[in-house]
Amino acid sequence: MASNQLGIRNSNVFVPYTASTKATKWISVTDPTHITLTGTGITTSTITRAVIKAYADSLGNWHLRFNISLTKASGTGVRTSAVITFASTYAVVFKATTNLYQAVPFNSSNYGGTGYTTYNTATITIVHPSSDETGYSVLGDVELDSEPTWAAANMEGALPVDVYIPPASGSTAGLVDGNAQSFSGVKTFSNGISLGNETLSTYDEGTFTVYLSDTNSITAGVTATYVKIGKIVSINIPYAEINPTAFTTLILTTTNNATTYTWPAALTPSAIRNVFFNRYYNSTSAISTCAIASTGRVDLYYDLLGNAWPSSSVNKGYLGFTLTYVL
Repeated sequence: MASNQLGIRNSNVFVPYTASTKATKWISVTDPTHITLTGTGITTSTITRAVIKAYADSLGNWHLRFNISLTKASGTGVRTSAVITFASTYAVVFKATTNLYQAVPFNSSNYGGTGYTTYNTATITIVHPSSDETGYSVLGDVELDSEPTWAAANMEGALPVDVYIPPASGSTAGLVDGNAQSFSGVKTFSNGISLGNETLSTYDEGTFTVYLSDTNSITAGVTATYVKIGKIVSINIPYAEINPTAFTTLILTTTNNATTYTWPAALTPSAIRNVFFNRYYNSTSAISTCAIASTGRVDLYYDLLGNAWPSSSVNKGYLGFTLTYVL
């Protein structure tokens, strides 16, 4: 391997970036509707030989290599030119630069010379002295205007990277780069990411509407935001201006009903979770506790001991907090 060859290396495996990754294999064309010969006195034509190959150069410009021989199958007439056209399945567009006629050497049954491509078309024109030629051959390498539509399905050496580097498994390292990597696009891992003995399979973030019930009345809904990483859930609830005079029990719910209590299914734990949280209530910051049940009921308590909320003569207070717990 040349020292300046580009590619992907993983351990002792090297996948080269070569011209073959941007070149089709040689394609043998046998259908006379895909490459045609037309001209005065030519009714039908037959392909004697036709092989073509498309490739991109180092600047990304696409080219077509070809070696084609066609014979007149039927028709009689003297002509001074003939036209070879790439059509149907193997259509191409020669470089669309105005007045760019690319030279193409040819031989006919009686003459030899140079034909040319016509820009922004798929035709090669052959010009010769007046004669009823029975066949033509062209050989060349010319620039195209873009990648042919048939190129992707006929790439040379187009093998999946798994052929070079097997996918990771319990006994196979797979494609791994020990150095730091940056990705500009989005990478999808449908089965999660393995971190040692654990697999991180979930990341989610979003919002939902939540209400505060005292079992008799309910506040207006507010928008709660959440982030879920694996089994860890963190929810921010921006409550404001609640009336603390009547209640002793506070329940969070996603149902706008003072006696019906629900919680988002994806955020509901498998068993009851007791969570400490910092809350700001009635101009005082303190630490409270919260019980999140697997039934979807979320009870907020006044303090760490789980006491009920005290009645107050204050007309309005504030209650806002963040809950973090394990599902």
